[in-house]
Amino acid sequence: MNTKFDSILHLKKFVQQNWSTNRKKTKVTLGYLSKIDNSSETIIFISEYYFQLQYYKDAINIANRGLQIKTSAELYMRFSILIGRCYEAMKKYSTAEAFYDKVIILRLSFVRKFKNLTYRMCKNIIIAYFLKARILLKVSFGIDVDKVDVKTVFCTPT
Repeated sequence: MNTKFDSILHLKKFVQQNWSTNRKKTKVTLGYLSKIDNSSETIIFISEYYFQLQYYKDAINIANRGLQIKTSAELYMRFSILIGRCYEAMKKYSTAEAFYDKVIILRLSFVRKFKNLTYRMCKNIIIAYFLKARILLKVSFGIDVDKVDVKTVFCTPT
């Protein structure tokens, strides 16, 4: 029985059960978890929960650590999208757009080199395109996609 592995699972379960009710204990637990496990899977778990708790700077720091690890292209895309979402939430749109561009550029290099995109990679690319388009609509035209009723935009009488 691997006690370190068991304690990591226990801490992750604690975070999943308590993140919405006990923010302070959850943040402390995430900090401890980031010190004992440096795997890319745990780092994405931690940074996603920091994002949920709206600790955007902490999420960015942890996700940047994930970008430094030699990891798969899929995880690299997830880290980049998460960092972009954090910057978007902090209203730093140009920085967020740059991280979405990283995902799109990575996709182009993969198509040229390997020509084998997995389903998850395609999903991440579509998310990046959507998030970038959402920023462009918000900044350039003042349209907040989250607050707009689609019928009023596309079904206005002429």
